Amino acid sequence: MKGWDYRHATFAVDEAEELPAGAIRYGPWSGHRRFAYDFVRYLAPECIVELGTQYGASFFSFCQAVKDGGLTSTCHAVDTWEGDPHAGYYGDDVYEGVKAVTEREFPGIGKLLRKTFDEALKEFEDGSIDLLHIDGYHTYEAVSHDYTTWLPKLSENGVVLFHDTYVRGRDFGVYKFWAERQGDPHIDFTHCNGLGVLFPKGTNAQQEHMLIRKGEMEEVYRGTDRIGRLRRNNEEGGAEPSMFTAYLYISDSYTDHYLHIIFNRLMEKGIDIVLCDADASHPEVDPKHPRVYVSIGQDWQEFKGLNGLPLEERRRWIHVKSGEEIEADHLFHCWFKRTDPLPEVKVGFLPSPMSDLPLVSVFTAAYRSGDKIRRPYESLLKQTYSNWEWVIVDDSDDGGETYQTALMGLDDARVRRYRPDGSSGYIGAVKRYAASLCTGEILVEVDHDDELTEDCLEKIVSAFQANPEAGFAYGDCTEVHADNLHAHWYGWDSGYGYNLYYRVWIHKMKRWQNVNKHTALNGTTIRHLVGLPNHPRAWRRDCYHLIGGHREELLVADDYDLLVRTFLSTRVVAIPDLLYIQYRNAGGSNTTFTRNKQIQLLVQQLYNYYGDRIGQRLESIELPREIPYERIWKRKTDDAGVKTAHLIHEREDRSSLVFPIPHEEEEYDHTLLLEALREGMETGFSDHEIVIAGRIPHLVETYAANAPMGAIRWWPMEVEDDWETCLRYATYMASCKEKVVVGRSLT
Repeated sequence: MKGWDYRHATFAVDEAEELPAGAIRYGPWSGHRRFAYDFVRYLAPECIVELGTQYGASFFSFCQAVKDGGLTSTCHAVDTWEGDPHAGYYGDDVYEGVKAVTEREFPGIGKLLRKTFDEALKEFEDGSIDLLHIDGYHTYEAVSHDYTTWLPKLSENGVVLFHDTYVRGRDFGVYKFWAERQGDPHIDFTHCNGLGVLFPKGTNAQQEHMLIRKGEMEEVYRGTDRIGRLRRNNEEGGAEPSMFTAYLYISDSYTDHYLHIIFNRLMEKGIDIVLCDADASHPEVDPKHPRVYVSIGQDWQEFKGLNGLPLEERRRWIHVKSGEEIEADHLFHCWFKRTDPLPEVKVGFLPSPMSDLPLVSVFTAAYRSGDKIRRPYESLLKQTYSNWEWVIVDDSDDGGETYQTALMGLDDARVRRYRPDGSSGYIGAVKRYAASLCTGEILVEVDHDDELTEDCLEKIVSAFQANPEAGFAYGDCTEVHADNLHAHWYGWDSGYGYNLYYRVWIHKMKRWQNVNKHTALNGTTIRHLVGLPNHPRAWRRDCYHLIGGHREELLVADDYDLLVRTFLSTRVVAIPDLLYIQYRNAGGSNTTFTRNKQIQLLVQQLYNYYGDRIGQRLESIELPREIPYERIWKRKTDDAGVKTAHLIHEREDRSSLVFPIPHEEEEYDHTLLLEALREGMETGFSDHEIVIAGRIPHLVETYAANAPMGAIRWWPMEVEDDWETCLRYATYMASCKEKVVVGRSLT
């Protein structure tokens, strides 16, 4: 007897353009597809009959298993494809879509019978059906009738599946019928509206093996649920948690033929749905779990459980009279509103004096860090500013392995490690907890696998001391591919044309890297995370707590949310130097990349939520909200698009020697550049840095490899860029207040 296998199936219907992806992949049957597939592969039933197919989520799971397993089975779908009061009513397009997929993907396997269940009875001999799936009209009377009339058609040891065994309200009665069948051998899946597996005519050895393992199966397949749980499979097949859960209460008197369409629309926006009875009490949820409540019906007072919630919890409740009123944007707004760390009544950051030698608290959220945690650790040990502490909160779900093997080995008294009782999974909550443990005047966020340049903390402290009105500071960052140290570049138009790059030589890597510089904070760059400062990010402690810190319930985009609130509340100071090295993991496994779809969606929702306040802030500092697109180094100095809300902490103890070298000047004389390079090498670049933009001479890299990091910075411009464009670009690259243009006079 072969054993049961948990397979990772690929369902061809997921790519079908004829059917709605949401109804198949995130609909009420989505969490049972893998079981159905494994079940057919295991038992190889010859005749499979489904009563009630609609879009075919279950039917195509059976068909896929037959096809992949090379079985001789035939799958029959019986449905009128007209709908009913529970599933809703629809036109011929649904049937035509199912037909097209069946004929294309499963010829000779799938057969469609467009008939009522009673009409189709005569198509099957008694004792001929090995697997019967009953998923038609869901009243108690209807399911009883279907079971009774079709039971004679079931073969010896035949199996019956019942869907929606845990749905109550709106005249659903499958749960009552299922309760009456508990005396027969069965398997009971409680997730995804419930699926009952019944063995009403005895069991064979293979089926006995299933029953022995049913507890294990119920646990394993519960993890494939796409509705009512926090996990959903993403495009690559990994686990992608939802944004938040909407607990949906539906009045017993409410009927809507198209609720399933609304559910699919919400789930495609990353919102999980949990159906609740109208009179149900408050669901038992973790108070930290992201959630809203939605009730549908004529009178909000009939929802006794919701009315009994504490006031703060009731503020997460939205009541509508019709399902058509439910919009994902409204649910997001409700969730943001009730978890907003920065209510609109709060005032902006008021600077307070800073000590001469402030303690800098570096905080990190760790997750299965392994040896990578030594990158930030070793870079902290090399800091030119030594008055720091490092607070690490380990959120790993590995039974303490990361804490014991990786964190306990960080042998410095300034390192403080914490491990909560359980893994949160919500990055906002972990960072907020870490920041709350910090005791320094300055808080610096550092990821668990990145590193700081040696003078990072020193320059952050200096920037805050020189700009006491600023509550937030940031520097330039480079992204490096961890597997081969290759430099990363997002292109000329990154950050809506407001990000630019320059190159510096990093001695430990024995090569140059591309350094990303955020040049402006305005109505364009505030729209998305790509336009806002990357690491390092530093806050005055009082400012961080005033704006509310990281939002606890955010799974991703916590940084965008916090940066927007920072912009709304305080001045920002930029440090124009490379201060942070961010590593891109091999295969793009960083959270930013694996959850990119969620980040994009959530950033847009957050921008919509903060929109009015962003507009008011821009108006108060006399910056336009709408700016025509153009790369910043191609804008004239009087262009409104070059205005910015941030301060710049430029060096005043040296000057920037700027060398614009356009490609059009093929006979450019490098004498002055060579003299400046040689002088810098002799003095250790103590009084100047060299900035080159345009056609870069080969000798520049040779000098940079022997100069202090950042003393020489350069960037190759496009062939068509003229002298003025190269000059403007180089000026943005410079770190010194005094900029001396070499090689041509300014006119």
